[in-house]
Amino acid sequence: MFNVTVDLERGCVETCIRKFWTRGMLDAFATTLAKAITRVRATGRVPVSLCDYSRTTVQGQEVVAACIDMMKDPAVRSRKVAVCTGSTLPKLQAERANLDHAEFRFFTDKDEARRGCSGKRSRAEVRPRIEAFPHHYLSWASRSPLRRVAFASRSSLRFRSDR
Repeated sequence: MFNVTVDLERGCVETCIRKFWTRGMLDAFATTLAKAITRVRATGRVPVSLCDYSRTTVQGQEVVAACIDMMKDPAVRSRKVAVCTGSTLPKLQAERANLDHAEFRFFTDKDEARRGCSGKRSRAEVRPRIEAFPHHYLSWASRSPLRRVAFASRSSLRFRSDR
């Protein structure tokens, strides 16, 4: 149901998750992941993670809630987490489960996820992420030095200049 591979030279923990999970599977995964993260930290490196969720299905709410709780534990946390998802529904579920974690980036291509994990940023990631507002409310008004960012709320439109 899962594989965890450790690359000590790069400080990378690669996980591959498959199929539908139960709470017991998630507990076994958390234990294995914590051991892998500990191995990377023992080398003096700060761990980064590449998570391949491309072969998983939409998970039950109990497993999602347990996953959210698992990610609160510092023993399983990484500096960067690149998540590769195969289809839209598991991606949306993974994004929703990790809203509180700015270190997570989501990709549909595994090579792009590897670049995201290694620190090489794709062109889409160069723009700053703004967590306070949903992405569909964000619009880049211009790319000039003033670079105004428009935030649309239900009742008003506010502009902020970078100057």
